[in-house]
Order: sequence, then structure tokens, then C-alpha cells
Amino acid sequence: MTGAANSPLFETKLQIPAFRPGVLRRERLSERIKFSSNTKLILVCAPAGYGKTTLLSQWAADQSGPVAWFSIDEADNDPVRFLSYLIAALQRVEETLGQAALGALQAPSISLAGSNSPPEVDPFEACLAALIEDILWTPDPFVIVLDDYHLIQAEPVHQMLRLLLDRQPGQLTLVIGTREEPPLNIPRLRARNQILEIRERDLSFTLEEAAEFLKAFRLPAEAVSVIEKRTEGWAAGLQLAALSLQGYDNAENFLRAFSGDDRQVADYLLDEVFRHQSPETQDFLLHTSILKKLNGALCNAILPEAGMSGDSQRVLEKLDSSQLFLIPLDNKREWYRYHHLFADFLRARLMKEHPDCLAGLHLRASQWHEAAGNIEDAVEHAFAVPDIERAIHLLEQYGTVMIFDGRLATYLNWIPFIPHEEIFKHVHLCADCSWAFALSGRPDLAERFALAGKKAIPSAIPIHIASRGKVISPDEVLGDLTSVQAYCARLRGDSQGVRRYSQEALRQLPADAYTVRGVVALNLGLEYYQGWEWEEAAQAFTESVEMILKAHENIYVAIV
Repeated sequence: MTGAANSPLFETKLQIPAFRPGVLRRERLSERIKFSSNTKLILVCAPAGYGKTTLLSQWAADQSGPVAWFSIDEADNDPVRFLSYLIAALQRVEETLGQAALGALQAPSISLAGSNSPPEVDPFEACLAALIEDILWTPDPFVIVLDDYHLIQAEPVHQMLRLLLDRQPGQLTLVIGTREEPPLNIPRLRARNQILEIRERDLSFTLEEAAEFLKAFRLPAEAVSVIEKRTEGWAAGLQLAALSLQGYDNAENFLRAFSGDDRQVADYLLDEVFRHQSPETQDFLLHTSILKKLNGALCNAILPEAGMSGDSQRVLEKLDSSQLFLIPLDNKREWYRYHHLFADFLRARLMKEHPDCLAGLHLRASQWHEAAGNIEDAVEHAFAVPDIERAIHLLEQYGTVMIFDGRLATYLNWIPFIPHEEIFKHVHLCADCSWAFALSGRPDLAERFALAGKKAIPSAIPIHIASRGKVISPDEVLGDLTSVQAYCARLRGDSQGVRRYSQEALRQLPADAYTVRGVVALNLGLEYYQGWEWEEAAQAFTESVEMILKAHENIYVAIV
């Protein structure tokens, strides 16, 4: 698997979320989610707090057949990362699924190496085609659940899902949980009767379900009716109301204060829930609200006071047992996340009450994630401060591996957050940025950063690059920058430029710069090949294969 998914958080994204005993089972909705030979997509679409994940996790746990689960987050807009996790989820069903597709996942990072224009076959489409072929040979039907799909904004990912739905084998049923209708040709599926839809009106609690949900509070029927009407059956609103009631000796006093539309209800109830926690718990909730995912060690690392930081796992377990909007992400009760509405409320309150502590919290979170090998999370926390100096440090240390490991889209999304004049001061960062732009087909930007990097070479010093495990000298970076210029010359169809820059780069690069030497040799070999210079092409191709096999990186280059 590519490094995009190679993280301690990896397993939590593939676990069917645990649900607590005693949580109301939505039998009428589970009964609606039925398979048919014609159903390609089951769409569960409603705003936040309507219980989509709870419904799907209960339903998935009840299935007799295999169910794969993929919990999506914002970082999965990188198509390589998305495919990595999708395949990993499917391999829970059948471990041989997607093995051929995984080998091609690094293709996007060098997809332009072989021609003056983008390849005729999109590498993601080729990867997906291989995956579909594997599914066709799977003997038994199965389900893949994509939860929180509304977080996907990247068109390449949407296109892959559209392609999957178009060519979907009969063995596979796709289930999507989302707050927004995804751009997946829903009207066409509807017209062909190939979709089952569960919407907000379906997910809203009926009066009977609300009464069952609130029965532990022994409320009179009229009180249950008031709560159900004012929340309009909104699951999160009912849960908030139930938690808020715990702080009132008299339910009638609560009902008199409880009014307003959904947003007002949410703000009021969230405040009520928060206000009834102990000061220590309030501090814990506020300070950990910056985290997308929580475990005891991470919370210990970011909490500033020693008294708060020593026993985070116990606090998390207590919050979990009290059902205080903390959602377990694995069966071991190790990783959690806050309910999205609750997290939004906590972050807004943290910003209002403790704005000065945000930078320290994000810095400690970034440091913890770097030590744990979660580089993308480390960079995101650095930008959240924003701590540009730390972000530059992380990108210098780990950017090359990300780019040549296929996580190009993620890297490109970060570049605009760093002023160009700051990038131009760091030759290693210039080299990575120029490669990122070149590999995405933007030679003008790539050459601008390459030239800026070359200008900064005289004042550069050797630095140790953690992801490469060695000290990189300015001379090696110079060869890297020249390699980018050779690549850009090929994109422009500049035959003489390809030859001149490639030969110059191979002279500048050290003998053990295997990955870059392999790409340069491939680039030069393709130039010779198109010029009918067969012996020179064969020699360059042979060198490219040898270099890439020594590097153990980006085997796609060797395949080309």
C-alpha cells in the first residue's frame, strides 16, 4: 500500500463505528435498506445530527454478508489516498482485491513522463478498471459503505465514483452516508430505479421513537411531544435535550426555556450540556476540540497543564460511558472523535475564551503527529496556527517522499499557504515544489521555482532530511532542480532542452540519488526513442529500471 494510508490512524478509518448497547435501534429504517439485483447505490443523505452514521453502523453490524467500511475525512480528497483507503477497505472483504490496482497507485506522480501531453489512459481510470476486474471475480456479494462523503470536494474522486457506478459489478452494492447530495448522476440512477434513498424526513424520529429514546427520563407524554415537535425529530436535538434535562430538577422549567429553530436549539442545548460538566471536564473538552481524532496519548501531549494531561485515557472513557458526544472509532475504545456539532460548538467557545492557547495546542499536536509518522496531520496542525516556519520544516523533511509516493494532490493543496518569497529561501522546498508543479503538468510554475532554487544554491547549506535518512548537499539539490528543467522541456516538446538538461542533471546528481536519476533516465530514454535512436534509448531505459529498482520507490517508472 502507498504511504498515504500507512499511518497509526489507518485502522480507525476502516472500522465499522461501534454503537453502545441501549442506543435506540431504527428498525423501520433498517428494514428499508434492502438489497435488490438492480440497486447500485444506497444513499443516506441528511444534515448533521440526524443519525446517519449510527443507522449505517447498526445496519452494517447486523448484516450476514461481508461489509467494508471507509470513514472519509478532508484529506481523502487526494485521489491516491482515497483509492488507497478504498482498496484497503475492500481487502477486509477479500484480501486479494485490488492488488493489481495498488501497484499502479503511484502512477499519477509520473503520469506525464512519457509524452508531451497527458496520457491517453487516465492512471486513476486504469487503476479503477483493474479493481473492477478483481471484483468481477469475487464469488459472493458484498457492501462498501462510504461515510461522510460530503467531505469530498475533489472532482477526480467524484469521477472515479461515477465510473465505478457506471461499471459496477453485480457483486457490489455501494452505500454512501452524506450531508449533501453527491455529484454522482443521482437523477439517472433514480430514473433507472437503481438507487435507494433515505433522506432527512425518513431519519427524523417519530413521536413513538422519541418517547422510546426519552423513556429513561420518565417524562409526561406532553413533555415528550413538546421536545419532539421543537426538534422536529432531529436525533442530535433529542440527545441534546436528554442530556440537558439531567441538569434540571423540574422538567417543566426546562421545557419553558427550550424553544427556537434548529440552530438556536443546538446552541442552547450544547451550552446546557457543556455548562453542567465539571470545570476539569470543560477544560479537557475545550482544549482537545482542535483534534479530528483523539486518543489518550495525543490528548496527554497537547494539554498544557500537568494535572490535565496525566490521565486523558480515563477522561475519554468516562466521556464515552456518559455518551457525551464522543464517538468510538475502533473496537478497542482507543481512538475517538467528537460529534461534529459538539466539536464545532467547543472550537467556537475555545476561540472565544482561550484564543491565546490555540497556537500552543496546534504546535504540540503537530509535534506528536510528526513523531507518530502522521505527517499530513502534522502539517495541517502547523498551518492551523499558522506556523509557516514549522510547515516549511515538515515539507522539507517529508515532501519528496510524499510527491514520489503519489500524494501529489495533498502536497499541491499546501503550497498556496506559504508565501513564495519564503519558499524561495529554501532550496530543498523549491526543488519539491518545482517537481510537484512539473508532475501536475504546469511547467511555467515548475521552472519558476526551479530557477529560484538555483539562485539560492550559493547560500544553501547541507541539511539532514529525515524521510531520506541522510544529509542532502546543495549540489544534490542542484541536480534535482536541473532534472525538473529537463522534465519541463519534455512537456514543452523542446527536444534539445531535454537532452541538455538531462545530461547536465545526471552529471550533477550523486550516484545514490536513485529515484531522480531513474526519472531523468526515463525522460531521456523516451526522447531518444522518439528520435529513433534505439541504442541510446535502450541504454537509458536500462539505467532507469536499475535506478528505480535500487530506490524501491515508484516502481511505475520501471514498468513504463
